Amino acid sequence: MSHGRFIWPVALVREWLDAAGIVVGPVFWPVSRSGNVRQGEGVRLTTQAVADVIKRYTAAAGFDAATFGVHSLRAGYITTAAERGADLARIMDQSGHRDPRTLGGYIRRANAFKGHSSSGFL
Repeated sequence: MSHGRFIWPVALVREWLDAAGIVVGPVFWPVSRSGNVRQGEGVRLTTQAVADVIKRYTAAAGFDAATFGVHSLRAGYITTAAERGADLARIMDQSGHRDPRTLGGYIRRANAFKGHSSSGFL
């Protein structure tokens, strides 16, 4: 699912969901060393498994894996959602935050240069 030099991640995820027959629950499931997919209520990838995947593919893409991690993906999602005007309650629902003050740290960073006198320099 690419168009020229661009990859369409949403289309790829939808293709994966269709191919895997996933309609509810996690998008990605744990796979054992023997290749068996573990599915079921409450079964999910561990934080460490996600971190390992991020590090592996970041390095494979030629980036410094030490500068990427699970938290950077989470922070990037929240920051981008806030920049694009997403509803706070929906961001919190997706990110799992219970306290808007915690989420506020990301949103303040997202809005740091909005309307700022030097915003035209960036």
